[in-house]
Amino acid sequence: MLLRSILVICFIFFVLSMPTHLFAAHSEHKNMRDIDKICKKSPTNCLPVVNQQLQTTPPKSRVWFDLMQYKFDALFALQKINALHEVTKPLINQQNLPIPFQMSLFIYYGKSLVVDKTLDEKTLNQERKKFMVKAQKLLGLMNNVYPNPKLLMQLGNLQMIVGEYEKAYQLLQSLVMKHRQYPDLAYNLDLYANLGHLAVQLGYKQQAVEYWLTSLYWAKQLGNDQQTATIFYNLARTQEINKNFIDANFNATKSIEYATLAHDNIEYAKAQLLSTRLLLFLKQKTAAKKLLHTINTENLPAELFKKYTSLKAKV
Repeated sequence: MLLRSILVICFIFFVLSMPTHLFAAHSEHKNMRDIDKICKKSPTNCLPVVNQQLQTTPPKSRVWFDLMQYKFDALFALQKINALHEVTKPLINQQNLPIPFQMSLFIYYGKSLVVDKTLDEKTLNQERKKFMVKAQKLLGLMNNVYPNPKLLMQLGNLQMIVGEYEKAYQLLQSLVMKHRQYPDLAYNLDLYANLGHLAVQLGYKQQAVEYWLTSLYWAKQLGNDQQTATIFYNLARTQEINKNFIDANFNATKSIEYATLAHDNIEYAKAQLLSTRLLLFLKQKTAAKKLLHTINTENLPAELFKKYTSLKAKV
């Protein structure tokens, strides 16, 4: 009897520890598969569909947790950090949440703290790290019960967030070696995008370009225009660091193109600003001035507005 009880407990923990998206296919909501497809391809299209579905979904049901996860992902992808903070904050101290959801909640809440104006920089970093450590502990529990490369990639992402760049880089590189045939498109997109970010942080300039190009391949395979725009932007930024201004401007222009397709106004404005700066490096002042005047500054993140003002003075 004792053995049977232990096995039952382990099975319950296993089920609770599985990613909540796995429950969607078994939900009474027959269109959850369609929502999954929409959200994987377009965070812009994802948000209104999810918000509508949430209106008729019982709170704290399995489907509700799935929908909220899609909402977190979409808000972060679209850089709507204020909205992300508003939706995660009321949940942060709630009990009895599924382990995968709680882990994701800690991560996104920690990321959203940047908009909390009551926190100074030191406190912000302390609070962010506190929630990332909580997420790491939950991830460790999940990985012990249900090991898979997605969980290890999330661990690498957490290590990157708290500044453990070399440790994260080694972990994610090991996933590349061990799981070359892993079929999940979104996993591969995120894996190589994270490696691109880490390579930039560690000063591995050429490797960063290669990782962005690989991530770009997977984004196009997935058909996600928003992520394609973001990767083109990051690729262009890395090439700018490498002083490869011609290729950088080409890819900034591609970012503008895909951001238009994705209806991502923030990424669109960011790519415009980047292209303006690159045109100045290429001594195309007239084109830079023309492009700068088309930027809707309301869509620029606060940290980029100073760069806009600086460029405006130069053109």
